[in-house]
Amino acid sequence: MRRVAALRAGLVGAGGVGARHALTMQGVDGLRLVAVTDVDPDRARRLASEHGARAVPDLEALLAEPLDAVWLCLPPFAHGAPEDAVLDAGLPFSGVVANRVRPAAPKGDPSAELERLLGDHALASKVTRTFEEDRRLAAQDRRNLANLKKRLGRKPMIEVPHLDDDVHDLAGLRRMDEYLFG
Repeated sequence: MRRVAALRAGLVGAGGVGARHALTMQGVDGLRLVAVTDVDPDRARRLASEHGARAVPDLEALLAEPLDAVWLCLPPFAHGAPEDAVLDAGLPFSGVVANRVRPAAPKGDPSAELERLLGDHALASKVTRTFEEDRRLAAQDRRNLANLKKRLGRKPMIEVPHLDDDVHDLAGLRRMDEYLFG
């Protein structure tokens, strides 16, 4: 029986989401995390050390590693340029999974209703600002995805919707499984 070498993965983003992905990678036969980078070098070093990988200073250094796959575990505002860099690196490419940002904010200006419900003008204003930021992030996310789709051309991109209880769309995951593994 022929033994296949493990796929070598790089991870960008060593925060909570990146740490969960690194942990998941450990349980996947044939996949090995080899390099981690983060804007916080100490956080990258800690996560890399926990998973037998090497911490590297930035995305450019990560892409210089011999990799087969890259996980981008970044906040919504940080997407765009990293995807472009990964595509420009010439890694073998089969698709992108994008976990979209969905605005939780109600339409219009909810401040009066929030103030009535909360009974606190300052808190209602803060929640309203959070809703506005959520809308801006979702709009930026839509622009980033549109640019990425253009860049990919005919290559597939599977979008996994954000769900209120923070689980992934099972039908979407089944479609990914069928596409990636037949």
